[in-house]
Amino acid sequence: MLLTSLPAYEKLDDHMMVSHLNELNKKQISGFIVKRKQNTAHLNKLFETLVCFCEEHNIPVLELPQDISYWLVIKYVLSQICSNIVVAKFIYSKLTRDEISQYFAGRAIREKAIEKLICGLETMLGNPVALYDAQFHNMYSSTSEPIELKILKDSPKYVSNIITQLEYIRQKRNNVEYIKEIDIFGQSKYYLLISEINEPLMELDFITLEGAVSALLYFLIQNETVKSIEKKYHRDLEYRMLNGLLSESEKEDVANLLDLNATDEYRVITFYLKSGNNKENFSAEQRKETKIVEKAVLKFLPKEYIFCNTNRIIYIHKENKKKENGNFEESWKNFKKKRKIN
Repeated sequence: MLLTSLPAYEKLDDHMMVSHLNELNKKQISGFIVKRKQNTAHLNKLFETLVCFCEEHNIPVLELPQDISYWLVIKYVLSQICSNIVVAKFIYSKLTRDEISQYFAGRAIREKAIEKLICGLETMLGNPVALYDAQFHNMYSSTSEPIELKILKDSPKYVSNIITQLEYIRQKRNNVEYIKEIDIFGQSKYYLLISEINEPLMELDFITLEGAVSALLYFLIQNETVKSIEKKYHRDLEYRMLNGLLSESEKEDVANLLDLNATDEYRVITFYLKSGNNKENFSAEQRKETKIVEKAVLKFLPKEYIFCNTNRIIYIHKENKKKENGNFEESWKNFKKKRKIN
């Protein structure tokens, strides 16, 4: 069976097209599924030639409306012609992995590749898809109005019946939702959300998600690596600037890089975890606790001006007298009280 929008025949005349169709007929093609994406006179003529040829040779032709995806047809056909679901899964896995690999082919830009993948997944799954960060902020969505992510308490786990047996959170809000948590080295998390707005997910759909999650993991690891390098670089520059290790010209360059304005006023706030036992200073446990505190601070303050230095957390605060009216100290006290920081 051949699924086509007739692009291979665009530059052919009727005689050449019929010759090609004869070759396909010799291979005992079972049918054509056609979607006319362009309503041009030439393509309409080619479609008429195809229909006439198929009528003459008793070959079925199915024309799809623009709003129906080829993937819906592929899943249906595989479920009908494959007596063994394992065979259907194998064929569909090959098809979907080939499709997903196209989004990351060549020197694909990470952000563009992820955006294209999320939009492509909606076509393949027949339902909207979105990617969120650890704070549930939407990063990419296949729709112009992304669904707000909220994980309900005690939502059951769902394990797909495929080789990798990926585990999802399955919950019901307005629609049934599947949420896949993607963990990057235990340092950050992302959430992939699929909402059954249009149709229930089939077993074959989880094969699509298997390949998509692997591809996302690859590119998100790249993103996290780049962010980590940039963060270390900025941290080193901030450390050198705050400790007077830069010349005047270097200070100006670093301030511009860090988006610090010479006419603004800043406060430098430093706090650290103090151990009751000096032997516990700089221990693995203290470093772990410092990271926990840093994450708590990041939810409250601009992350661009926060960095860890061994067991200390340093924050460069920009004064804004119009907005704050001297209330920064009060805000900071409330934050420490809320987070139980002494």
